[in-house]
Amino acid sequence: MLTDTAVKNAQSREKLYRMADMHGLCLEVKPNGAKAWRYRYRIGGKENMYAIGTYPEMSLKEARLVRNDAEAMVKKGIHPSRQRQLDRIVRANELNDTFEGVAREWMLSNASEWSAGYAANVQRRLEADAFPSLGKLPVKDIKPAHVLDTLKKVAKRSPTQAKLLQTWIGGAFRFAVVNLRRDDDPCFPLRRSIKTPTQVRHHAILKTEKQIGDFLRAVNGAVGEYSTKAAVMLMWFTVCRVNEVVGARWGEIDFDQKIWAIPGERMKGKQDHVVPLSDSAIDVLKSMQPLSGSLEFVFPHRSDRKKSMSPEAIRDLFRRAGYEGKFTPHGIRGTFSTAANGAKLENGEDFRSEAIELCLAHQERNKIRAAYNHAKLITERFELLTWWAGMLNECMAGGDVIAMRRA
Repeated sequence: MLTDTAVKNAQSREKLYRMADMHGLCLEVKPNGAKAWRYRYRIGGKENMYAIGTYPEMSLKEARLVRNDAEAMVKKGIHPSRQRQLDRIVRANELNDTFEGVAREWMLSNASEWSAGYAANVQRRLEADAFPSLGKLPVKDIKPAHVLDTLKKVAKRSPTQAKLLQTWIGGAFRFAVVNLRRDDDPCFPLRRSIKTPTQVRHHAILKTEKQIGDFLRAVNGAVGEYSTKAAVMLMWFTVCRVNEVVGARWGEIDFDQKIWAIPGERMKGKQDHVVPLSDSAIDVLKSMQPLSGSLEFVFPHRSDRKKSMSPEAIRDLFRRAGYEGKFTPHGIRGTFSTAANGAKLENGEDFRSEAIELCLAHQERNKIRAAYNHAKLITERFELLTWWAGMLNECMAGGDVIAMRRA
């Protein structure tokens, strides 16, 4: 049995040696004079050595207390070294297990499955609406009341956004549950707490020239930044999706050829898409040059000019124009499709459905045929979008729509 004096006076030797205490505890003395506490034990007939600590940082009395805890684990068949490693992992996780930390892990785990636009939208909304109130809280300690308070603040601005935020917050919590970092999803009891307006069907459209004109004038007169209104107008003139428009880069625009070449990585169908630009679309883009011509994005984010505008800015403008629950950005494409498929040219011909579908980037599955169609129909698509732009301008001015003569 060791004493404090014996431990203090233990001298180094040419080789490492150990001085036994009791119940497996011993002092290990190294050739360089360093001293360390070790606990020798057996599990399953095999001898193991557990490093307890160093002397003089840990006294003999303290070493015995740690040995007692380790001995209790051994009696249960638990290796003290493995348990310590597990405890370290748990502590490390607890330090990093704030809601923000877990949410960012959840987003990263879904990066390969989400489109770049969707991932950016989720990140922006969590950073703006969830992290300020929930971000620094330990994920295991957050209650439904915490989440509800956050959702109610957003619901005052937009119930639809609050419902989306609830889905994304719940996704982060379910990720935490799966990874054993909390026991439940606090969003589950709140699933009916946020009431949203009657959902607009994705194919809801504006059916008449008057409805189109009313909408365009409402957007023009709504409170909002010019860049957001310009992005909405480019959506109308090009019938591109909202993520494609807000992510537009100046490097994709060729003013001389009057085309906008969107790379496949930004397209829903993951195929390159060439958009013919009518004079009206060109005018919108040129109006943005004094505001963002020196930047990467045509429509930059209002607070971080190195990022693109958020799709939520478009939806917010629809809301401020009085169309929340009535019309969505997706409805622009449906409105175009309906109008173009029903249009009659002066010679009585219809626009070909192939040209209409290509304007909407409804891709041909056969790659060879798709390349052929893009080359063959680029002129026809330019004519179609020029007719469409003329119709929109007439609608906005309140005049009669004039069919375009095909060249």
